[in-house]
Amino acid sequence: MSSLENLQHKFGNEIENLKRLQKRYQKLVSANGQLETQLNENMMVKEELDVCKADAKVYKLINPALILQTVTDAKTNVAQRIEYIEGELKRNSEQLETLRTEMSTQKESIATLEEQLKKLMLQKAQTQGKSK
Repeated sequence: MSSLENLQHKFGNEIENLKRLQKRYQKLVSANGQLETQLNENMMVKEELDVCKADAKVYKLINPALILQTVTDAKTNVAQRIEYIEGELKRNSEQLETLRTEMSTQKESIATLEEQLKKLMLQKAQTQGKSK
């Protein structure tokens, strides 16, 4: 295998790696959007529960049944869900930042390989032109 073929093969591999990173990135962005929506919904529920009186009747939907809960239990459950979602959002943000860095590094690597390919192809073309 010539150095040009090796470089082309490596270039193709780097492009595939970048595509995989971009795909993972898009999945995380999508998951982040869903988590943001869930957080907003839970924050609205929390606000509604904050205005409820202590003796108010609160029902929780579990499958097809509505189960009676105390306001305190409902507030605790919602607070735990909010805490969990915020933790997941933080984890996702860290993963997104890591992926951004990896993609940037990958793009730089691709640009370097592209330059090397151009130089090698130019040298090959010049060598072939001289031999004619």
